[in-house]
Amino acid sequence: MASPAAGDGVADVPDLQTEMRRLQEQVDESFRQREALLQRSRQLEDENQRLRSVVTEKFNLQIGISGADKKGAKSRRFYKPRTHTYSPVDDEKRYLETMMFLAESNADLRYRLVRLWAEEQALRDRIKSIERNQQDGESHDADIPADLLDELSGSFVQLVQSIGAASASRSVTGPSTLKEKKDARQKYEALLRQWQTAISHTPNPTTEEKFVHEVLEQRLTEIIANIRKEETQAEGKGEFVIDEDLPEYECKEPYMFDVEDSADNIRFSADEVSGNAQAGPQIRCATLNKLVERMTHEKYQDLNIRYAFLLTYRSFAEPAELLDKLIHRFYVPIPPNMTPKEIEFFKAKKQAPIQIKVFSVLKCWLSDHFYDFEGDANLKQKFIECVDGMKKYRHGPWTAKSSSQLLKLYKRMEEGEGLQVQTSNIRERPILPSGGITSADLVRNGIFNLSPVEVARQLTLIDFKNFKKIRPWECLNQGWTKKDKHILAPSIVRIADRFNQISRWVATEILKCEETSKRVTAVKYFIKVAQQCHQLHNYNSLYGIFSGLNCTPVFRLQKTTWSQLSKRKMEVYDKIKDLFALKDNQRRLREELKYAVAPCIPHLAIFLGDLYFIEDGNKDMLDSMINFFKRRKLGSVIEMIKCYQLTAYQFEPVGPLQEYLENLESMDEDPLYAISYRIEERAKNP
Repeated sequence: MASPAAGDGVADVPDLQTEMRRLQEQVDESFRQREALLQRSRQLEDENQRLRSVVTEKFNLQIGISGADKKGAKSRRFYKPRTHTYSPVDDEKRYLETMMFLAESNADLRYRLVRLWAEEQALRDRIKSIERNQQDGESHDADIPADLLDELSGSFVQLVQSIGAASASRSVTGPSTLKEKKDARQKYEALLRQWQTAISHTPNPTTEEKFVHEVLEQRLTEIIANIRKEETQAEGKGEFVIDEDLPEYECKEPYMFDVEDSADNIRFSADEVSGNAQAGPQIRCATLNKLVERMTHEKYQDLNIRYAFLLTYRSFAEPAELLDKLIHRFYVPIPPNMTPKEIEFFKAKKQAPIQIKVFSVLKCWLSDHFYDFEGDANLKQKFIECVDGMKKYRHGPWTAKSSSQLLKLYKRMEEGEGLQVQTSNIRERPILPSGGITSADLVRNGIFNLSPVEVARQLTLIDFKNFKKIRPWECLNQGWTKKDKHILAPSIVRIADRFNQISRWVATEILKCEETSKRVTAVKYFIKVAQQCHQLHNYNSLYGIFSGLNCTPVFRLQKTTWSQLSKRKMEVYDKIKDLFALKDNQRRLREELKYAVAPCIPHLAIFLGDLYFIEDGNKDMLDSMINFFKRRKLGSVIEMIKCYQLTAYQFEPVGPLQEYLENLESMDEDPLYAISYRIEERAKNP
């Protein structure tokens, strides 16, 4: 039994020596290949530097302009570079292609070097293992535990190959979703820690070992940095990343926006197509849920729906109801039985766009229509609670930031620091008598001693103060014609009363002058004030003054008053009369308002007439659905009124004069007629 055993042991020695020689030859061959690759890598690096300098020099030469060329180019509108053999675009393209090729070649060589070095290390470890077996387990590596050395020897090649494979995969295609990017980064970070642990247990590393360590550590660090950059960019685009510390929102009631489009809930205009391809077809009528859904649709982008809706929704809904709909729309539930990949896709392509648009609608509602919240403490409290609650569930990383921005905007609007009315560039000192004026002077002497320019300015300031208070909801449902018009349209009623007040005041001031000369002077004065109002684009006071001049008690005094006006004054009056002519639906006045430069106070009756005909000619509901075609028409008119409210006048208020003009004294129509008849009789019987 002993003899065969001894023979077997003797026979094993040559086999081991043969194996060791074979392995040593492989190590030597690996070393020669590594030296050749190192030499080739250095050659490529040199070629890279040479090509970089040559291409850069040619590129700079191509696009460079001498000092004389620059000076000449400044005097020309377009500069055409001189023609050369090389094209800057082609040079740049060849430059980039060359750099990419050299970078890929160098990277490939570096990883081939790493793999060869890893294989060489594995072969050396096998030789050491054979030597330990020959010496009955006597260790030659006292600094490294044998079990750890075996573990590293067995997995080192796989580790290096996995790093190389990871790098190659990153250069071809990377993770698409934000969650995949996060998982990939964590995997590469773990791989880097594993690599650093393996290197830390390598005693007295050689130059080649240090080189491989630097290459792989640098490459892994670059991969991790690139993924972090992609994560940051994805977060900026609103992609989702799940915060495991926050719960998923659970909808406790059916999602009201899951109903498919049908003829029972939404209809489109067959003859109307939106000018924007992304806006989709124009809505003719729809339910409230479908309008909110379309306004925050993940696919369509039609801002006209939002503008028309927020301007007119008070005709079919209340602010609290709209807020409920928007908040419910925000919490888009995830359909059941979806895979994790499908859930991520659903969040990125449907849930996130809807939620972003809900934030956008809320922001527009606050900034442009904050008057809906004024005086409604319950609506304010509900808004704050709902927006604050959006931060307590799993949504995109932008959710908390957007919620905070909304709350900050709400605070600014509450403090009166929201959308500010612009002011015109006109800034002139008041035109007043040298001694100034007092309220007593105005009561005693009237306004005929004041400059018509300054009277027109102060009338304009008063009119704009009233005009800018008009709210869109006042323009709905013909509220200014109802019995409770002072509640439904207070600002519109105030402007209408102001117009009538100016008209009666002008007639009163003219007819109060018993002497013909004074009466003629009064007519001339008001024509001058009207002319100044026209220059200031204050069509409200302009039409009020014209109505006072054109009223029957004044205009009938042709022989005793109007016949004594100069031809020039009558021409000014006739131009104003032509401006307000009713011919062709007041075409001249509409054209002038269309091209009027802000600031401007339009003649409100034109818009009220348009609103009246739209309301009267279109039904509110079509087959139990909201007639949104009608609301778009109303919204376009209301939007024009809002545009005129954006730019204010910048004249300096004159307190006593404004107080006088705000409290104008006038007579009713019957006393005015009586005075007019008396003046006429006096003229017949002097």
